[in-house]
Amino acid sequence: VTDLNIYEHIDKPYLTAKLLLIDSEKILENVDFLGGEKITIQIKSTKPQTKIISNIFYVVDIPTIQKVNNDIQVLGFELIEDIAHFSNVQLICKSYSGKISEILTKISKNFLQSKPIKSNGNDRNKVKLIVPNLNPIQTLIWLKKTAKTIDGYPFFLYSTLAKKELQFFDLGTMLTTDVINGDVPFRTHTAQTNS
Repeated sequence: VTDLNIYEHIDKPYLTAKLLLIDSEKILENVDFLGGEKITIQIKSTKPQTKIISNIFYVVDIPTIQKVNNDIQVLGFELIEDIAHFSNVQLICKSYSGKISEILTKISKNFLQSKPIKSNGNDRNKVKLIVPNLNPIQTLIWLKKTAKTIDGYPFFLYSTLAKKELQFFDLGTMLTTDVINGDVPFRTHTAQTNS
């Protein structure tokens, strides 16, 4: 493996990834890739006493196949997190009632391998609805768009690499939460100095 890019998206309740590898063992010829192959990715920091972060992805596409020479080729895989893969083969046509955070938890428990949803429960009121024949991920996104707080803040439902549960939080909560990298801020450029 030469490159691994994992993408977290604030509007998607699943992760996507791109994996680039050098194939000198003729993997592509020996394995009949049809899409849906399972890839487990485990990441561990070099710092002592850190935990392994493990995620399961499925192959969606192989958009890059480039020959280097007769024996070596470069393969690029597009991957999707397991809950999105399993969501594509299910449909929900059912009625629900309650707070949106509660409905999201019920859907996740019944259709997304009981993936927990972490929420502060700030969604404002109870609803009654019928899911109009959508897959579970489409249903989660549809419900997330309708959720608002008392102050009118929108909600976001997203997946992260380091946490097992989906995150369902409103914009107000996200803006007032302490930053995790306060002592080492992210910088995209170096400071310029005068001679």
